[in-house]
Amino acid sequence: MNCVAIVVFLTFALNLLQRPGEATEGDGANIAEFNILCEAVLLEDADPTVYIRSATAADAEINDIIQLNVSAAPDSWYSKFPKEYSEEEPTAKTTGCSDSSDEKRCIANWTK
Repeated sequence: MNCVAIVVFLTFALNLLQRPGEATEGDGANIAEFNILCEAVLLEDADPTVYIRSATAADAEINDIIQLNVSAAPDSWYSKFPKEYSEEEPTAKTTGCSDSSDEKRCIANWTK
């Protein structure tokens, strides 16, 4: 007899637990969070195509950016590149003048 009572009780309890609950209208306190979640769910159906426009930059703008990058570079960055000029002051012999007596005129003509 106890087994029959237990089976009836468990059947009744499971029946109550499996009934769907009824939803009530809320006060809208979580509407902002709900909208964000809705947008995230809608991303699943969204078109994943991204339109990329080709960028056009003027040479002057590119040179400005390069100058900014170079001006902010540390000294270790400069040492990676060979120097384009010698730091020695030119003499008549290095400029191609063979007559050392007229060295100033030769250098003046060479630097023009």
